[in-house]
Formats: sequence, C-alpha cells, structure tokens
Amino acid sequence: MRKEKLEEEYLHNEKQLENEVMKKTKLIDDLQSNLSEGERQLNELKRLEHESTAESIKKGRIDMKNSASELVISKSVLLQKDEQIEFLQEKLEEQKQSIEDQARHLALKSYQTEATLAEIEEKIYSRLYMGISEDLMLKLMRCENSVLKENRIHANEAENSPLRVKSNVSQVTNNKNTKCNPFKIFAQ
Repeated sequence: MRKEKLEEEYLHNEKQLENEVMKKTKLIDDLQSNLSEGERQLNELKRLEHESTAESIKKGRIDMKNSASELVISKSVLLQKDEQIEFLQEKLEEQKQSIEDQARHLALKSYQTEATLAEIEEKIYSRLYMGISEDLMLKLMRCENSVLKENRIHANEAENSPLRVKSNVSQVTNNKNTKCNPFKIFAQ
C-alpha cells in the first residue's frame, strides 16, 4: 500500500512537472511575441524619426521603454519557473529513490521469510530422524507455524513502518527461542 501511495505521488508530481513545462513553453511564446512587438515598435520609431515631429519621436521612445520593462518582467518570471521546475525534478528523484529503497526492503523481507521456512523444514526433518515422538512432533510443528505467522505479521508491520524493523527482528528471535523450545513443549 505504501509503495502504491508513493507511485501515485510520483505520477502526480510528474504530471505537475509536465504542467510547469507547458506553462514555461507558453511563457517563452509570450516572450517571443513581446520581442516581435518590440521590434515592430522599434521600426515604427525609426519611421517616425524620419517623417514626424519631435513629439512623435518622444512618444515612440516612451512606448519602447514600456516594452523593455515588460520584457524584463517576463524574463524574471521565466527564471522563477525554471527554479520551480528544477525543485520539482529534485523531489521526483527523491521519491524515485524512496520507492526503490522500499522495493529492496520488501525483497529482503521476502527472502528472510523463505529462509525461515527452509530452516523450519530442516528442523522438522532432522527431529523426525532423531526419533522424536509423533505427539511432540505435532506440537513442534504447530509452534513453528505459529512463529511463522507472527514473523509475517512483524514483516508486514516493518513494511508499513521501517522504524520498527529492529524491534520486530528481536521479537521474532524471542518468539522462536521461547515458544518452540522442545524441552518446554515436551514438559507440557
């Protein structure tokens, strides 16, 4: 469930990044449009300088100043968008790393469970060959199965909260050593 949540968050951030890229592209288009308008006004100013009065020239210069101010503002906004996109890319990379770490952790838990199963089977067969009574063998098998279920519960808890891994591992060891001691079972 945690892995699915992380993947969902990863996809959400990826979509957000795509939206930011689209906004940036639109901003670039707007900037190019402003540049074209600036060039148009510059050409108009040159024309006015040749055929109009000083007042017309002055007005054209004011328009050019306004266009230049707009271009500076657009460039500033574009730089801010770049910083936001870079921040989102870093976040996506962190989440990707976290998902990979969780996957490795789950694989390790699966491997440990398989190893525990193999160890239980080996003990059962070795005790059979040692001549343990059938009644005691059944008690041992029930005990081993009980410990195995608890191990799975602790592994699930560890998957949901990696901070509890150490306490869960010691709990599994204690369960195994206290509950499945053949001498205690035999004495019951």
